Amino acid sequence: MIKRLLGELPTWAKLEHPLLRYELSRQKPHESRSSRRWRVMGEVLLFVLLILGGLVYATLFFTQPAGDNWTRGFWRVFFFPTLILQIILSLSAIYLSVESVNGERRRQTWDNLRVTEVGAEMTLRTRFAAIFYRLRIILITIIVIRVAMIAALLWELTSHRGGYLDLLTATITPEMPLPLNIALLAGFLSAALLLPITQTGLEISLGLLIAAAFRNRTYAVICQMVYVVLRVSIPYVLLLGVTRFMTGELALSEPVAWGLFSSYTAFADQGLLLLQLRDAGEIWALIPYSIFSGILLLVYALAQSALSDFLMALAVKRAELTE
Repeated sequence: MIKRLLGELPTWAKLEHPLLRYELSRQKPHESRSSRRWRVMGEVLLFVLLILGGLVYATLFFTQPAGDNWTRGFWRVFFFPTLILQIILSLSAIYLSVESVNGERRRQTWDNLRVTEVGAEMTLRTRFAAIFYRLRIILITIIVIRVAMIAALLWELTSHRGGYLDLLTATITPEMPLPLNIALLAGFLSAALLLPITQTGLEISLGLLIAAAFRNRTYAVICQMVYVVLRVSIPYVLLLGVTRFMTGELALSEPVAWGLFSSYTAFADQGLLLLQLRDAGEIWALIPYSIFSGILLLVYALAQSALSDFLMALAVKRAELTE
């Protein structure tokens, strides 16, 4: 799935690459069949509990329908489970990337992997790919849920004899023709699929940079703790602000509201909120020019990819200087 979204993979990210195969075999847990069965059962149980929690939230402890139609109900049930999975993915990416280098240092095998002229670069890049492979189940689950949400959104677009998007954009600022609104919506849907991947890549690169920059494990742990606090608290604050704004409890000027909404969609839920057309329409009507958020998110996804490459280059330089 990732290959279909991002195109042909570089050589160091293909399973045939010897360093990547070494890294994946080293990271593969040595566990019995019984232990593996229990681990899989635990992962399935976690996912079921998340969905059950989403159902409890959407129905207020089963006292009301999840939504007034099946598309809204589906989105409400899966919104918070997906949000939690995204946070788990982010924290796992930063932790595994730091530990992938620190583990080699503890085993005193890090220098042996850097003996060639491009040893540090190739070693870090194969670790980058290996962590993606390790996190593929969570990442694919998130993308599959988003694809299902997009399918529900497209189904909802067919309501009102195909004029639902016209109704949602009738009072937005600025007024635009329907074909342009459709193009902006398509850009947002593309960004909604790319953002979990680019966000994960950015966090893996950041973790590798932290590991390369700090030989002292204590400093690396402190950096991880700071990131964890920010990664959990910032989305919570942004979600609280957007929720209060949409319910009318928080009055904001138009520029501040636009900044809050843009920050939320980029840093907090990576576009999940806008995968429900009714809420998206309310936001487009409340905040002028918020219809262009799809373009903003696409640019943000590209910026994440570029920043990930930049952080990886810094990590390589730091590894070559400090080791």
